[in-house]
Amino acid sequence: VACTEFPCEPCAAEGFCVRAFPGIYRFDEVRVTMPSGDLFGEDWDVDSPPDPIVQINVGTLLARTLEATDDAAPIFTDPFDVNLGEDVTLRVLVSEADPVGDDFAFDCTIRLTEARIRQRELSCARDGGAFFARLRPFR
Repeated sequence: VACTEFPCEPCAAEGFCVRAFPGIYRFDEVRVTMPSGDLFGEDWDVDSPPDPIVQINVGTLLARTLEATDDAAPIFTDPFDVNLGEDVTLRVLVSEADPVGDDFAFDCTIRLTEARIRQRELSCARDGGAFFARLRPFR
């Protein structure tokens, strides 16, 4: 497909490109800002900041970060790859890790369109928490 045609995702060779969907995308950076307290307004942990975990779902679990220990605004830098089909909605679920069971922090949804994918950044916010991710095509 000529790069001048819409929709177009990264050029495979000069003047040519491939469609954005379906495709494998690498999440290189995921950032989270935790709400100031849990759903009941209490501190996440009695004596330390929260331990966030992020899950990315499209119907089923696609990816999950490791736990960020004692960090209310972590940046997860371990990349993960996600296979995305056309016109999907990501559900981002952020929890606070606990030995007896993770505590829900917030969730939000992001509808992925070809235009949104081309921006290379995803974000959403809800209930005092925020999510941000950088992604790029991984072929």
